[in-house]
Formats: sequence, C-alpha cells, structure tokens
Amino acid sequence: MDNSDNKINKSFVDVRANELKNQIITAKDILPKTVTRNVWFVSNCGNDDNSGESKECAWATLEALEKNASKIKSGDAVLFERGGIYRGKIRPKGGVYYGAYGEGEKPKIYGSLRNYAETGLWCETEKNIWTCGSMPQDVGLIVFGDDEFVGYKKVDKCDLKQNGDFWCGNDNKFYLYWDKNPAEDYKSIEIGCRVNIIGLYNAPIEDITIENLCIKYTGAHAIHSAGGVKNITIRSCEIGFIGGSYLKNTVRYGNAIEFWQGCENILVEYNWIYDIYDSGITHQGNEAYVAKNIRFSNNLIERCGMGSIEYWLAYNCNYKNYAENVTYSDNIMRDAGYCWGGIQRPNKVSSHILSNGRNHNHFINYQIRGNIFDRSSCFLLEIESCDETYPTLSDNIYIQDEGKLLGTFANSHDVIFNSEVQKVITEEWGDRKATIIFA
Repeated sequence: MDNSDNKINKSFVDVRANELKNQIITAKDILPKTVTRNVWFVSNCGNDDNSGESKECAWATLEALEKNASKIKSGDAVLFERGGIYRGKIRPKGGVYYGAYGEGEKPKIYGSLRNYAETGLWCETEKNIWTCGSMPQDVGLIVFGDDEFVGYKKVDKCDLKQNGDFWCGNDNKFYLYWDKNPAEDYKSIEIGCRVNIIGLYNAPIEDITIENLCIKYTGAHAIHSAGGVKNITIRSCEIGFIGGSYLKNTVRYGNAIEFWQGCENILVEYNWIYDIYDSGITHQGNEAYVAKNIRFSNNLIERCGMGSIEYWLAYNCNYKNYAENVTYSDNIMRDAGYCWGGIQRPNKVSSHILSNGRNHNHFINYQIRGNIFDRSSCFLLEIESCDETYPTLSDNIYIQDEGKLLGTFANSHDVIFNSEVQKVITEEWGDRKATIIFA
C-alpha cells in the first residue's frame, strides 16, 4: 500500500472492517477431511441421556459432553446446533474437530452459568446493594442487556457507589450496586467467573480445530492452552466480553486466545474478537520453551484493554526460549484501550502489537505485514527485545489521532503521531510502503 493512494482513508477502513466482520459471522459449516470417524451432536433440543450419535439423539449440555468424553476419539467431530446457548466449559480432545451445524447464529458457548435476569435471584442486603449469592470463582465482569452495559469491578465492598459497581469477596459472594432489583431493567444479565471456557489441556494436545463458535462471558480466558500444543486451528469464531477476574492479589487478567509456554503450528484466522480485558490473541510464557510456525491472519480485533496481539517469551533473559516463523498478517485491529477493560485497568498500556516490555523476545523470521492498526488510547505498536531481534514491518496502515503516540519499535521510543511519523516508520522502522492516516 502506498500512502499516496487516495483510496486509502478512514472510510475505506470502516468498510473493510464491516466486510470482514460479515464474512466471519456468515462463515459456512464444512466438515474437514480430518473427520474420519464419528460425529457427535449437541443441541438445546437434545437430552443428556441420548447417545449423541445423531441430530435426533443429540446431547443437550456441555456436562453431557464432558461425561461422555471417553467415547470421543481422534478423527471425530463435535458439532453444536446453531441458535443454541451452551453454558459451562469444554476440554477438547486431540484430533477432534469442534464446530457448528444447522441454521442461524453461531452456537453460543457461554462461561456465564445462567441468565441472572430473574428478580427472584436477587436479594437486597442493604440500600441499593444486591446479591445473587456465592459464585463458583471470583467474578471478573457482569454484562447487562444485549451487551449494552458492563459493570465496574471494585476492590472493596465500600466502593460500591453507582449502578453497575460490583464486588466479589474472598468467599466469592457477589454484590452489585443497583438502585432497584437489576432484573427489572434488563432481560439478560451475564456474570463471568474465573474459568477458562475452552481449555486445551487433555494430552496429547494436538490436531484440534475450533470453528464457527461464539464464545463469551468469562472472567478468565476464552480459549487457553497450557503448553506443548501442536497443530491447532481457531477459525471463524466470535469471542467477546472476556476477562477481569483476579489472577493474584488485585491483578486482573483474561485474554480471548492464549497460547501459554510452547506451541507449534498454530493458525488463528478470520475471528472477530472484541471487548477483552487483557489481549485478543497472545503467545507468551515465563520459562524455557519454543514457539514455532505461528500465523494470526485476517482477524478483526476490537477494543482490547491491553494488546490486540500480545507476545513475550520470558522476563528472564537467561532462558533459552525463542520463537521462529511467526507472522501477523492482514488483521484489522481497532480501538485498543477504548473499552471497559481499558477503562478499568490501573496500568494504561494498550496497543495493537504489544511485546509487554523489553523481555527476552528472541525471534527468527518474524513478519508483521498488511495489517490495519486503527487508533489506540496509548501506543499503536510497542515492540522491544533485549535480544535485539525485531519483526520485519511491511505494508501496514497506521491510524492514530494527531498528537497521540505512534509507539515504540526497537530503539525508537515513544514516537509522537505527527508530521514526522511517515519518515520514522519508513526510515527507522523499515515499513517502506506504510500508509499513514490521521484520525
């Protein structure tokens, strides 16, 4: 892309983002050739006592899927009926495809255990302070209506002052400030506790595809792996309103897609990710490991509190870990930090590509190309490495408000988005065909 091309402007970017979102939302269901054995079905019209072996004999809940896990083998597929809501968690098995069937909206996999918009669930403990009892884990977020309003997590019960303020005690008892029973104002109230909705933990953690699912409402991660994963594809998913629970003390966390420690042959493409407390997609870890053959492409990532894409390899430079063949391409990343997560974070570090400081970050063949970086409350990019190994930047579009920060790349720190930014990006950062747009 050439910055002299007058077709590249903010309106063009808005159109591109809407087109990509529509492409993701309307993606079709096609079973891959890797499905060579049984297909298992889950439907809101099913029954947990069924066999799960056909649409007519579908299971009804995620609990049935977990109960029958021993039946599901490599080469199988697990399909969720579109239009349904399935609450709880999924622990995928190696060699299995997880997708959708039927007509309508993508099947909704919710970490929220129920719709809390029932007046009988809420009890007023003191004036304007309501509880719906104890939760299984610490609560990270509460979302009202059709994603209309997100509550504000407070450190202490005495901080509950206005509608939406909430607090979760050491016993996980949940309190909410509202000027009347909150279920009188909304038809849906979703509460996200600290649980990873899809956890890639069952060894061998390899040859897994997750496609065409809508994953929402948890205080932890939407999709999380614990290291050693191989051949993982996440495609055409919608992931929103994730994170906010305490990781330790009062440090909050929660990413849409996290690969922790080692990973190999990872493809994350054509996903719509939005309203995340921490980061949209990340590969990271703090011990010796290797990350190889990673590609994040054609994703629409909007309103992440920390990074649209975050990576780091170790805080301790003595570790021998490294990343090889990593590409972030053709993604549209928008409005980092301009969201509930960004507002509630005590440390304002939002950016679209975030190295999380000057860490080990030893990379071999690292490409960032063809992306759109559309505004951030802090940096567009924050890329550092104590090993001095940096990505090759090419053909990216940079959009920011004049006078705010472009960011940091290598030894070029805290660059202001002004009339000199084109020269900095092309000459110092090496993105020779960069397009610059002042928002």
